Amino acid sequence: MELKVKLETLLSCIEYYDDAELYGYYINVETGEGYDFTEGGMFDCYDGGEGEALFDEILDSDKYLMLPHWGHIDNPDNHEEMAREFITKTTMDEKTEKKFMKILKKIKRRGGYDAFLAEIHPSGLDEEWAAYLEDYCEKYVRKWCAEHNITILEE
Repeated sequence: MELKVKLETLLSCIEYYDDAELYGYYINVETGEGYDFTEGGMFDCYDGGEGEALFDEILDSDKYLMLPHWGHIDNPDNHEEMAREFITKTTMDEKTEKKFMKILKKIKRRGGYDAFLAEIHPSGLDEEWAAYLEDYCEKYVRKWCAEHNITILEE
């Protein structure tokens, strides 16, 4: 069976499921059915809720795949790449660019990425950062789907 997922579903997982380690949106790789295991999601898997048995099955089976979420993207392994790409793709004055390049040299240190993020608003680059993140997330899910042999349904 060819597995297909709507692009809208993939992007909403990133937007709404920010730091889920276990809870999130799962897809059955055999049937294509989706299961939302989040607080307020379609299945209550907390404290003996009706979805608890299904959730346990999902965790114990290879038939289910968790769709990517924000925690997969916003992790230290991606921070340098994200910052570098944003700086090189964004039009900014020379002074601002120098400031960001200086921060970029320290990005791997503790607090380096936070310093980068803290400089976005004072530099007036909020809209550019939001657009960059949107584009980055879409590229991420497309790459993830290719790695998992999932066809993206465009709408």
